[in-house]
Order: sequence, then structure tokens, then C-alpha cells
Amino acid sequence: MRRDLKPPTGWTIIAGTLTLDRTISGYLARDHDVRGRCYQRDCRRNCHIDHARIVEQGLGALKIDQVKTAMRCARLEGCGIEWLENPNRATLPLMVLRGRVAVKVQIVCRGCATVSLVSPETMIARLKAEGLGDESTTIATIPGLLKKGCACGKTAWEVNVAWPDPNTYGGRLAIDRARANEARKPEALDGYW
Repeated sequence: MRRDLKPPTGWTIIAGTLTLDRTISGYLARDHDVRGRCYQRDCRRNCHIDHARIVEQGLGALKIDQVKTAMRCARLEGCGIEWLENPNRATLPLMVLRGRVAVKVQIVCRGCATVSLVSPETMIARLKAEGLGDESTTIATIPGLLKKGCACGKTAWEVNVAWPDPNTYGGRLAIDRARANEARKPEALDGYW
């Protein structure tokens, strides 16, 4: 698969959207730390999921939730372990998305579900022009930077990454369409700031 079509390490494409790879291999690739702590008075157990060791044993395809369940204790009243994940490993900077065919930053209004698709390059240029960020700005921080409301009056935004899957017919069509339209006029991104 070409580099511009392949998702970043530790990420996967589900239904045309870039999402976290929830397998142990995905967590290892992102260096996404997962720790557990029990706060029950007579337990206080601390644990750490050793992704590398699990992958070495050939179990990298296990989902993180399966491993968390397997690490619970068998107390009669139930295990009280709470899992903490490093949130910095669950987001992407815009620079990772630059130069990828058909990859778009997807801005969704939570009020009326209106969707806008913007290229990462346009988003970076607008953030720089407004003095709000640059290519190191993460997808997770963009909703807080969008100040204007939608036509429906809401200001609740959700930002995802639309990433056509080259292994599906619809994804290949979207990629071919994007390649054909690369030379068209620049996108406008005025309605959000």
C-alpha cells in the first residue's frame, strides 16, 4: 500500500474514519501506556499492561478491553480496578495528515450533524492565519479553537479525520476522485472562527 494511503502506525480505518487501533499491537505502536489501580481498602493493587510482552507471545491482535477484563481479580464483590490511559497518545497532530490523498479533517456540528470536510493543509493555513496553532496542533484541540456557531445556532463541534479505505470500493472511488480534483480552487474555511 502506498505511504499516502496507509494510516499512521497505531491507527486504523473504520467506516471511512481514522480511529485508534484498539489492539495490543496498536497500543504498542503508539506507545500508549495503560495502568490500573484498585482503590478498594484491602487491595490497593497496581498493575501495568506490558504491550511488548503480550505482542512477543503472539497475542497482539487481542483488543485492549479483553486484556483489561482478563487482568481483573476474582473477588466475590467484584474487582474494583480502574484503568488509566495516557490521553496524549490518543490524538494526532495535523502534520501527520499533510500530503495524503483524499484525507480530510471532518468538522461535525453536534446540534444538526452538518459536516464540513477540509484538507489538513487548509486547516493548518487557517490556524496559522488566526494565530491559533500550526501543524503541531492536534485533532483533539481543534473543537476548542472553533468559536463561531453553526447555522443551527450551536457551537458544539466534533472533529474527526475522514480517511477513505483503499481496500474498499467506495474508498478507492474517493481516492481516485480526490486525485482528479487536486488542481481545483482552494477550500474556504471562514465559517468557524
